[in-house]
Amino acid sequence: MPLLLLLKGGDEMILLCDTRQQEGKHKNIEQYCRRHKIEMVRQKLDVGDYAFPDGKISVDTKQDM
Repeated sequence: MPLLLLLKGGDEMILLCDTRQQEGKHKNIEQYCRRHKIEMVRQKLDVGDYAFPDGKISVDTKQDM
């Protein structure tokens, strides 16, 4: 997930996680965020499974794609 590192502008970064996303489903994303001190905030997202708070980038995870 190098995209997150490229977008990190300040000392603090937040990644939104859709509340409909099953907790623990993407342990690799959760581990990456913990290692890189990226705060994950669960909230309902209109688009995608993960997004940045500014709404400019959204990520939708699909099985078998």
